[in-house]
Amino acid sequence: LKHWAAFHCREWYLQTGRKAYKIDVKRLSTRIPTPEQVTSRGWYKPRNLKPRVNDVQSHRCPDGGELPLFMKERYGLPITDEDRERAAREDDRELRRYKSRRETWERRRTWFGKQRERTPVATPPSRAAAAVVQSDTADEDGE
Repeated sequence: LKHWAAFHCREWYLQTGRKAYKIDVKRLSTRIPTPEQVTSRGWYKPRNLKPRVNDVQSHRCPDGGELPLFMKERYGLPITDEDRERAAREDDRELRRYKSRRETWERRRTWFGKQRERTPVATPPSRAAAAVVQSDTADEDGE
């Protein structure tokens, strides 16, 4: 229900122009009479039955109810410098998040059983320096 609540946060902003704080999901239910009760009392109107209201979940709106940058562009809403900075921070965060996954994928040597050449991946400076020191200390025998 989290994604459904986020959808309603965006819809609220688009319809009213105000940010929603949170979405409360409630369950409305009524007691439907049994077939025996209906045969003895006669027909009933479902809309006249007393509803019971139960709280299911409560979700806070993501980003404080603010629309993402692409939706503001789509609907022609004003875009501030803060919106652009937030989008840039989000892009940087996503790049950092998947950096190791991309590097691991590039280091793979087999692809569906086929051998492929290894592409060099840039090594961090500390490892490169350690490799140079080790190769300088080794003599021609490798000892």
